[in-house]
Amino acid sequence: MRKEVEQLALMGAMPDETDEPTDVLIDKYADLLGKITKPITLDEAHILIKLFPPTALYGIEWTLLHLIESVYPETEFIKYKELINECNSVEFREMLVQRLNNSQQNKVTNK
Repeated sequence: MRKEVEQLALMGAMPDETDEPTDVLIDKYADLLGKITKPITLDEAHILIKLFPPTALYGIEWTLLHLIESVYPETEFIKYKELINECNSVEFREMLVQRLNNSQQNKVTNK
C-alpha cells in the first residue's frame, strides 16, 4: 500500500465546498492524490473510493475518479461494479457507472 493512500485514508472523506474547507486542507488532498501513479491496486481503490466528497471539492475529485478508473482494466467487471457501489458521492457513483457502461458499449461497437 502506498504511503499516500495510507495518509489519505487517515484524512478520511474529502469535505465538500459547502463545508468551507481551508486551502491548506484542499492542497493536502490534491498533493497526495497527485503523487499517486496509475494504475492503482484494487485494495488502494477500495480506500480511495471512500474519499469522494458528498458533492464537489474544487475539481480535485476528478483526479480521484481517474485513479479509481485505472484499476478497471486489471479488475473483473463485477468486482469493479462492487467497488463503484462503495462511492460516497451519488454524483460520482453515477458518473463511474455511466463511464463503465460507455466503455462496455465501445468494446461491443469496436468488435
